[in-house]
Amino acid sequence: GNPGSSVTQIKSAEAMARLISFVLSMLVPALASDFPLKSQWSATISGDNGLNAGGGTIQGTFSWDSGKLEANWKFNSWFSSQGLEDTMGFACSFSDETACTSLFRKSCYRGLERTRTESMVRLLLALQKNGTHAGDCSAYTNATGSQLWHVQQAGIGNLSMCITSDGLPIGLASDPDKEYVGPSNVGVATFHFLFHNVTLGPQSIKEPQCPTCVTAACPGEGIRSIEVFRLTRGGGEPWDQIWNLDVADLAGEILFDTFFSRPYMKVFNVTVNTSWGPMRDCNFVHGKNTISPPRDASLAKLVGRGDAEGFEWNESPCTGQCGKNELGTYYAFPKEGGCLKGSAMGTDGCTWQVNSVKVVSTECVKSDGQFMAAATKDYSGNKPWPDVQASIRRGIAECPDIRSLRR
Repeated sequence: GNPGSSVTQIKSAEAMARLISFVLSMLVPALASDFPLKSQWSATISGDNGLNAGGGTIQGTFSWDSGKLEANWKFNSWFSSQGLEDTMGFACSFSDETACTSLFRKSCYRGLERTRTESMVRLLLALQKNGTHAGDCSAYTNATGSQLWHVQQAGIGNLSMCITSDGLPIGLASDPDKEYVGPSNVGVATFHFLFHNVTLGPQSIKEPQCPTCVTAACPGEGIRSIEVFRLTRGGGEPWDQIWNLDVADLAGEILFDTFFSRPYMKVFNVTVNTSWGPMRDCNFVHGKNTISPPRDASLAKLVGRGDAEGFEWNESPCTGQCGKNELGTYYAFPKEGGCLKGSAMGTDGCTWQVNSVKVVSTECVKSDGQFMAAATKDYSGNKPWPDVQASIRRGIAECPDIRSLRR
């Protein structure tokens, strides 16, 4: 998965919402009898979320009311340096079994993001029900009489929270299970918060109203060829594989990995049916490349499409499925939608076919394309980074296919 998305990525927001289970809401009513945290309070927060994985340091607010909770924060990130609204948050009123509503940059959707916030919220609710006292917080604070509380849930993750002797929050650290969020999303699903200016009292926690998104394919522009890219660390990933993997156009790759830090780039020319489906999330889980379920069975074979990183959600509602996405597009090619070799497009409902693949060394691309000079010019906020895009294309054209070098 894309850490930026990865960090990891508002692609297929409603599909993600469906992954939140009724079990989450069942955690709310019961409290550990000796859990010392005050039941109603608000605070400002600082800390980090995905500091080394496309996120950054954060500033925001956090509210808690007898298990209901709300948090909103703003990132101090490369995205914000480009003039983009890099924000995130959620409100969980538990008014129904979906439990929560999430905001991510310009997107709004019911549920929590499994690859980002869901593990933390589940662990916070488990902490108040089943948390254990794990000593004091002397290693982290000078507050006299502070208590360290901890919870661990198999397959979800672990969370620790420091609480003062009079029941006020000091800080928390939440670390997800890699199989729950996907190994490439561990960074962006890791949270470290410090609480400041704690105020006691009832909180008004209300979920925002999100636009209603229709589950349907885009009208499309027929069959055409597109070029898409995938930065990868290799690690045994087949060079010619595109299915059940996150791929993007060049602007999308800039948002995914700004300085093209991964060692390899796969470049695909693909013939596609442009009746796009909603974006779907791809992850490597339990040793397999997986893709999230389609919102409807009729959409299963369609190529998923969404705006990169949620920055254009308002301009192209429902995750940019059918929009222009001038700041980048993410794609997901479901395995079941691929046309068999030698088959015509549309055979048995197939929607995509790879025409060619080139695999290049990213260092070669950056060197031959003079990437750093272009980045110095563009990364002052010159969206959608035309000089960087041109430099990458030059490098791809000039660099050899690494597969030919290994024969």
